[in-house]
Amino acid sequence: MIVLLQTCDRSQYTRRTVDAFLRWNGPADFHLAVADDASGDTAGLQYATAHGFRPALLNQERAGVTVTLGRAVRRLFSEHGDDLILYLQNDCEFVRTLPLAPVRAAMRTHDCVRLFGRFKGYGEPTKDRNGRTGHWRTLPAAEEMMSTGRARWSDLPSVARLSLILRLTEGARSEREMRRNGGRLRVACLERNVVYHFGEQRTPNGLYCGTVSR
Repeated sequence: MIVLLQTCDRSQYTRRTVDAFLRWNGPADFHLAVADDASGDTAGLQYATAHGFRPALLNQERAGVTVTLGRAVRRLFSEHGDDLILYLQNDCEFVRTLPLAPVRAAMRTHDCVRLFGRFKGYGEPTKDRNGRTGHWRTLPAAEEMMSTGRARWSDLPSVARLSLILRLTEGARSEREMRRNGGRLRVACLERNVVYHFGEQRTPNGLYCGTVSR
């Protein structure tokens, strides 16, 4: 499984994200990669690479989170084929170990597995636009309690196939356009969070801005 960390400035956030991931997960279980969107402050990028995240993409000019994701995934797909990918922005904190076996099992019948439950942040409910509310049912309990249903893509941490991310990012410049490309996906959602979103500081000029052609 590939872990793709996406960075753009906010070095203190990157350090917190990397530290939490490595605190709870063995790096030998993953291929660690980082995609950076032309950070002006490169301390976070340097911290990530020093802790095992290999550069998959280093933009020289800002392209925005969605275009950067698409570029990085195309490169990773050419190297690894249609592997599983955990997409991790640099403001998400692991609070327990990723349950690899249940996630891999759920991926046999789902498009993606969300690593957050009813709360995306500490006490912050997941917004309806991410499809968490609605017609969901509980999967039979095994090692992990999960819900399953139809929902649109969310940029919050999920496990998916590289081929799905390629399809979602084709021609897209924002998370909204990725959701439009994907339609209603078959989504499994862990009932107990593996990660929480903690970020409040946006990247300079807005996280989703992009002026560089694909």
